[in-house]
Amino acid sequence: MRTALASFDSFTAPFWDAAEQHRLVRPYCSRCDRSFFTPQLVCPGCQRRDWEWRASDGHGVVYSHTTVHRAPDEDFETPYVLAVVDLLEGWSMLTTIVGQSPDEVAIGDAVEVSWIRSQGRMLPAFARISS
Repeated sequence: MRTALASFDSFTAPFWDAAEQHRLVRPYCSRCDRSFFTPQLVCPGCQRRDWEWRASDGHGVVYSHTTVHRAPDEDFETPYVLAVVDLLEGWSMLTTIVGQSPDEVAIGDAVEVSWIRSQGRMLPAFARISS
């Protein structure tokens, strides 16, 4: 089990290293000009193996969301909003929405990356952009 986790960590280390610095990055393939998430061994568009990590500006819109009332782990305070956010660079991320009550979150809300620490890691979350 330890070996599998170490392998996983080395594959995603650039993501976690950037997150610790409050920088959002995503896999990007220059061959087919595609951003994607989660990281894959090969680009899901063209199967190229040498994609790279690129910075994201962290702006997007809520595509879908739900309120979680029963967390999978006691480290998560409920209720919280689990959402799919479409980032402006053309990729999507499953994440949480912070800074507002679950009843206030709506599909189409403009959001920007925020950061929370959970289970010892810095995680990207998103907050509504004030208008």
